[in-house]
Amino acid sequence: MLTEEEASKLAAINAQLQQDKEELEKARNAAQAEAAELTQRAERLLERQQLLEQCAESLKLENSILIQQFDRLKVKYEQESAAFQEQIQVLKERVSASLQAFTAGEMTAEALTEALAETGVELHFPQEQLQQLSQRLATATTVEERAE
Repeated sequence: MLTEEEASKLAAINAQLQQDKEELEKARNAAQAEAAELTQRAERLLERQQLLEQCAESLKLENSILIQQFDRLKVKYEQESAAFQEQIQVLKERVSASLQAFTAGEMTAEALTEALAETGVELHFPQEQLQQLSQRLATATTVEERAE
């Protein structure tokens, strides 16, 4: 049989083991709760990652659409710019031809202002200056004098 002292020691060991068991169970429960929390967090992070990947794909598609629109606008701009440059060249040629005809004496000052007005170029000056210009043109004998 056991002596009282031995029984007391065994009871103390048993109490210590019981306390250790309870602490280990608490630690296990805490670890399980933490593992569950980490699992939930991992799931939320995976969902967020999927959403971000979907957003990235959406942004890539939108960027592609914008690049295509930009390219179309660039082509349209280049076409319109070329057409505009051509119109400017035609206008320059018409104005130049009118001025050459005027300085050559083939056109009056009134006819010059009308020809320029038809091209969209408007001259604004007093009627007296127009008459003086016509008179000088009539008296000029050379192209150089008319150009002055």
